[in-house]
Amino acid sequence: MKTAVDAGHEAVAALDKWDLFYWLATIYYGNLFRELTLKARQGDPQSPMIMTEELLSAYSLHHLLLRGRRGGVSVPDGAFPATIFVFECQQLADFPALNWDYGDTLVQPYVAIRMGRVGVMAFLQDWGACETEGPEVFRQAQGIALHPAQWRFLVGWGTAVANMYRRPSGQIILRHEDNVTVAPPPPSLARRPRFDPNMEMTANVIALVMGQDLNTIYDGTNLLNAIRRADGSPLVIPLVVDNCDAHIELPH
Repeated sequence: MKTAVDAGHEAVAALDKWDLFYWLATIYYGNLFRELTLKARQGDPQSPMIMTEELLSAYSLHHLLLRGRRGGVSVPDGAFPATIFVFECQQLADFPALNWDYGDTLVQPYVAIRMGRVGVMAFLQDWGACETEGPEVFRQAQGIALHPAQWRFLVGWGTAVANMYRRPSGQIILRHEDNVTVAPPPPSLARRPRFDPNMEMTANVIALVMGQDLNTIYDGTNLLNAIRRADGSPLVIPLVVDNCDAHIELPH
């Protein structure tokens, strides 16, 4: 991963998708496991831990898929448990602290990491749903060298989408003598979309992740697009020291 990240987003996108999945899935689960020993309120001896074994058990499917790295767990041919997007980002070589960003959510296994000139966003258990049914904004961002504010905009969208994902009921797990097969969940008999869109919730999440007031990105009807201009052309924001904390707002 380090070699690919150092080479840039195209090298990361060219990696085997399972290598990317296992790397991201390990980071996500590792953070959850670490929180078994971290108090929700640091410095308060009576504070409960951030994570409990009971809560962690809800991620047993994630842990099962992660075990596939060692063998003994597989998915059917052609199936893949995640959607992974790789983006080009801008960096300031002399300010390494500005070149790193991390976000995740507990509702669904989702993680977004910006590392210098590379941004990786993954929905780790949607079985490709976001790639085929997710918002257009993720595809619009391809081919643009993203400013950190644009990256946070995408992270906000990703967090909202992870919360919108409507997982089909049931998960097919076939246990064999020496192997476990995890199959994609069956499609909804009601043919419902796998995302339950909610513009107000999406706007609130994006505003929170971007660190902006809601009214700067959403006016009750229109939601900011920090990736494209009104005419559909890419919004390119050169990254310099003076605008590293820039806000992107709806036109007034």
